[in-house]
Amino acid sequence: MCAVRDSWVGGAVPLLVHDEGRLVAALGGDSYFCWPASPGVHRLTVRMYSPHVQRAAVATEVELRPGARAYLGLSTDLDQGVQAQWLAEESGLEAIERCSWEELAAPRVARPR
Repeated sequence: MCAVRDSWVGGAVPLLVHDEGRLVAALGGDSYFCWPASPGVHRLTVRMYSPHVQRAAVATEVELRPGARAYLGLSTDLDQGVQAQWLAEESGLEAIERCSWEELAAPRVARPR
């Protein structure tokens, strides 16, 4: 599963991504992170990490089939709101390619052949 934030808008404030309550990523602007996820339903929450901005977390869920991948597109707007939407695989891979920063622990996601 990958979380992708392919824009610099609001990027100075990290977005914290939790999968079933476990912190899996802290994304700045123009970055992504992928982590192994087992098949089944995953409930994710995303919130801004800022002592100055208190916003409710955005919640979403996805059901992963065995061998499937999921891509969560993340963005912030000028009002410091967080948007999260699930991307089709092609769109998710394109968003990853637009990122100029790779988190050090994130494996490069290869396009399926």
